[in-house]
This record gives sequence, structure tokens and C-alpha cells, in this order.
Amino acid sequence: MTITSASSRDKKVFIDKFDPEAFRALARTAQAAGAAAARAGLPVTLVELVNPAAAARADLTDEQISAVLWVAISINAFNRVSIMSGHPVKEA
Repeated sequence: MTITSASSRDKKVFIDKFDPEAFRALARTAQAAGAAAARAGLPVTLVELVNPAAAARADLTDEQISAVLWVAISINAFNRVSIMSGHPVKEA
């Protein structure tokens, strides 16, 4: 078992910097999901705000539901990367 000092344990690890290839793959997934949403005719505002719940299912086509779900998955994945890495929030 490796003993890690408190300062080392508290240090943030930006996993996108350690494994940039994996991060770029995730970025390509997010881009593909956005493209699928555009092809499905979904407005960006809907893609950013929609909660893919059963209520939305009644109003969207299969293609649109698929696109919305992939966009939500990619957003969630990026959020997980940022949270687990402890990325600081960028100022607007």
C-alpha cells in the first residue's frame, strides 16, 4: 500500500490533461451528439434545456429522442469529468 501525503491527496487531478486522447474522444462524442440533434431539427435551446422524461416522448420523434438522449449523456459525461477532476469554474 502506498502512503500518500495529505498535500498530495488534496491536489486536484485534471484527468483531461493526463489522458488527452480520452478527453478528445469524449469531445468528438459531444460534437456527434450535437450534430445528431441538429439533423433531427432540434433547436439548440431545447437541446440545452430538455429533460428527457416520458413527457417529452409524446412530442418528439424517435430520431429527436435519440439525439436528445445522446446530448444529455455527453453533457453528463463532461460534467463528471469536471467534477471528478475538480476543475475550477470558468468565468463568463
